[in-house]
Amino acid sequence: EEGAQCSNTDKDADTLEKTLELLSIREIPGISMEHMKIPLTDIKLATANFSEAYRIRGSTVYQFYKAEFEHFDEELPLSGKPTKRQITRVIKRIVP
Repeated sequence: EEGAQCSNTDKDADTLEKTLELLSIREIPGISMEHMKIPLTDIKLATANFSEAYRIRGSTVYQFYKAEFEHFDEELPLSGKPTKRQITRVIKRIVP
């Protein structure tokens, strides 16, 4: 009976994996967080390499930093040029 239970678990895992692959959750806007990724080099620049001047608060486990980034929106139909705006993000860093 243990072998049958293990076999069912493997089958369930395979089914789930195939379902997720078919759904391609990473491709659905609003569910994926890919568009939110900020390269570490940009974070270091925006926080002056995690300078105290940008630190908001912290604990023994995490430090929080305020960072401002320039963001380019998609092209506007009228001007054909991307719009640029500044966004502020809080960066949570695990204390090394």
